[in-house]
Amino acid sequence: TLKSETQEVILFVGAPGSGKSNFGLTILVTMFESIMTLSKQQQMRLSTKDALKNKKSAVIDNTNKTKEERNRYIEVAKEFKVPIRCFYFKIPKDLSLSMNKMRETNTIRKHHSKKVGSVVIHTFFKYIEEPKKEEGFTEVLIVNFVPKFVNEKEKEVFYA
Repeated sequence: TLKSETQEVILFVGAPGSGKSNFGLTILVTMFESIMTLSKQQQMRLSTKDALKNKKSAVIDNTNKTKEERNRYIEVAKEFKVPIRCFYFKIPKDLSLSMNKMRETNTIRKHHSKKVGSVVIHTFFKYIEEPKKEEGFTEVLIVNFVPKFVNEKEKEVFYA
């Protein structure tokens, strides 16, 4: 299940354009009362610690493509003795490239992230280490990509 009654850390793993921020800001925010969305790499670890000190849950919204990147947050969760779950947004590279382009071409929707260079996406797929429970997660959930549209016009733009 998505909802947890206890304080926890949720770590997102996924390519740019895979729906991480949208999921976090639409699905998780409606399910968790104390949720903190983090986005600046250099401040994420400290912000996670601050959230946990204040008895809040934390959501790490970044690509987190390697075990080394993920281990930073697993260690913080261990330090505070809270569970850490991984939400893996697993999509193919061509969909990631397409969704990234939509950030620029789909003006119907408010996008949570800006378009990134294609090198960022190619690098993600070159170096992705699929997350495993054995890294220290209580569970790894696969989040399937399911497009949701604001209206028919947006659907037309998506499938054009």
